[in-house]
Amino acid sequence: MLEHALLKRLNCPVPWELVFDEPELAHWLRSYWYAVACASEVDGEVRRLFDQSDYTARNDRIVDLEPAYELPGTLHNVLLWSRSKRLAYRAHFRRLYKIRAADSETYNKHYVTKASTPSDIQNASAKRGAGVLLAGISPSVQQQLLWGALCELVRKQLSGSEWLDFPAEPQQVKEVLDELFGGSKLTFSVDFRRPMGATKGGLLTNFACLDLDLSTPQFHIYPISKEEFRASRLSCNVKGWDYGL
Repeated sequence: MLEHALLKRLNCPVPWELVFDEPELAHWLRSYWYAVACASEVDGEVRRLFDQSDYTARNDRIVDLEPAYELPGTLHNVLLWSRSKRLAYRAHFRRLYKIRAADSETYNKHYVTKASTPSDIQNASAKRGAGVLLAGISPSVQQQLLWGALCELVRKQLSGSEWLDFPAEPQQVKEVLDELFGGSKLTFSVDFRRPMGATKGGLLTNFACLDLDLSTPQFHIYPISKEEFRASRLSCNVKGWDYGL
């Protein structure tokens, strides 16, 4: 059906809600697509058919299009730009939705055995001269921590603080996301508000660095000191999450 074809080509190319459970981050990534689509539209079809509260195409607006001329004409306009823009969007964010946490084989120096106590971790970090994670912070837990931390980082970049009291404009969101994910690397520090492991000096800490290699795509987390956190160019606080640590 033409209605289904139009809806499919208008909506965001990546189903972010299936990638992670962070609705606000998914909302911003959809608004990025909306900004791209608005810049590409031929005759106002995007603005007319999208719901700007969640940046998805409205099926009820599509079915209201006059079927003989308006619907096929709108689909024709969308087909002029949608394929290339959808491919470009997926290529741009592929590194993000494919990224995975490095395991102990890749970054052995930041891991200990599951039976290790906090005291063992402190001793290991001092001996290795590297931050060592608590035993329960597995790659799967790190994956969850990443999405929560990225959500907070984007919010802070949009608002200049930890709070965002106004809806961010799609073009502003696009600029922030391009700045964060436009290169091959992204490194930022997070205060997780609960122990993450021990610093390279052997001190338990709530602070950690998230090091994303977007070319791989892979990331790893390692504990850092409060001083290192304060010196970071990019940082944020993660409040209210409990991932079973």
